[in-house]
Amino acid sequence: MSSIKSFRKTTTNFYEKQKFNNVLLFSMLIIVEALFIYASMEQLVANKPWGLKPTNTFLIIAATALIPTPVLIGFYLARFETIINEDGIFYRWAPFTKKYKMIDWTSVVEVSIIDVTSAGLTWRFSSKYGEVQYLGGGFGIQIKMKSGRRRIIGTRKPEEINRILIRMAGPKYQPATTKRSLEYD
Repeated sequence: MSSIKSFRKTTTNFYEKQKFNNVLLFSMLIIVEALFIYASMEQLVANKPWGLKPTNTFLIIAATALIPTPVLIGFYLARFETIINEDGIFYRWAPFTKKYKMIDWTSVVEVSIIDVTSAGLTWRFSSKYGEVQYLGGGFGIQIKMKSGRRRIIGTRKPEEINRILIRMAGPKYQPATTKRSLEYD
């Protein structure tokens, strides 16, 4: 599956799109952006040097265009998409990657839903958890593969994923004990 256009949401599969919704992160980025714009306007329009050691106006504009603006746009546009169907589990960071990474059901030994307690973790790799793709929501799909690799894919819809995994993963699905309760069909 290389395109979201080839996927149709039905009751037998799952699609989730997650976006960054950290207000503090966006607020800090907007404040930095506004500060850079204010500094460049002070020097360019009002013709007043800004700061104790004023720098070239072009340098301020270039720094604004190269650092806070792309970071703000990147966080705004970034979304994590997850698809679960009879073929396997697909995920990607759009718009940065066009193709989905696929975890085929034949390569999965065990899959479970876990309660992720460390909120705010977006991406990391560790020997204990393997690859972690998480944007919040408190829950994740823990996948153990035949190769010994592990992955955690975050979700904000644990009840819906629970129902889909019961159908799709079959005996590979191990309902995990969580601090918060899930509905098990």
